[in-house]
Amino acid sequence: MRPLRFVRARIEASYVSRREIGVGFDDELTDYELGIFIQQRVVEKARAVARGLPQAFIGKKVRIRFRHRLTVGRDVAIGDHVEISALSRDGVRIGDSCTIDRYTLIRGSGGPRRLGKGVELSSRVAIGMSNFLHGGGGIYFGPDTMTGPGVQIYSEHHVMSDPDVAVIDQSEFEAPVRVEEGAVIGAQSLILGPVTIGRGAIVAAGSVVTSDVEPFSVVAGVPAKVVRARGPGGKRT
Repeated sequence: MRPLRFVRARIEASYVSRREIGVGFDDELTDYELGIFIQQRVVEKARAVARGLPQAFIGKKVRIRFRHRLTVGRDVAIGDHVEISALSRDGVRIGDSCTIDRYTLIRGSGGPRRLGKGVELSSRVAIGMSNFLHGGGGIYFGPDTMTGPGVQIYSEHHVMSDPDVAVIDQSEFEAPVRVEEGAVIGAQSLILGPVTIGRGAIVAAGSVVTSDVEPFSVVAGVPAKVVRARGPGGKRT
């Protein structure tokens, strides 16, 4: 094996091990492109070290508010322009090998008037670009879950019961959201708690989820309804 190929193989093995995945680099990835990727990761690691998060990789112009309420696991990648506000009762907790793509906003609470519960990402959670996660009532992502671009999740809603009082002056109520292990939420979907998206379920792109999703089912539409079960024996409704 040529020295350069040996180095590439070692880097690939390290990447697979650290990311805890079974797939390495694409064969079409050139050594030059791999070098650019590594250079970018070195810069992101330096940013993370400078911000007291040496176990992570941090992109450009990342904003972290209430840092003392944020917990970050190892090999977490936070993309450019991400904002995390960890102000909440349980804070924002990000597990090992999670990725948060650029322009995502994670809020543990709506503000200081009522501290929300917070947001927890278990291990190997992939949050897509331009997501919005509002953890006022609590958001939990199980292991190996993922979202597409533009997903919005709300776990808190305004009380609107008194017509004589402006909604902005009424309180909020918690509406927790749970995304169980292996579930996938497609691009531009809207999740309105209280809901549980079951293990291995798939929410099709552009769906609005307002009720629980059964494990290993596929839902789509507004509001989202079951269209089939996952697997070779899945049947359409």
